[in-house]
Amino acid sequence: SPKTAVHAFVASDDRFVIDRSVDQKLLITVAPSGYLKRVK
Repeated sequence: SPKTAVHAFVASDDRFVIDRSVDQKLLITVAPSGYLKRVK
């Protein structure tokens, strides 16, 4: 599934983290934990 792919990608690449602040801003989302933030 896409969520599994996002978690696998973030685990393998330390340049990105899941941006959970987006989930808190949106009332409805089709991609929970699906927004990434580049940190490096």
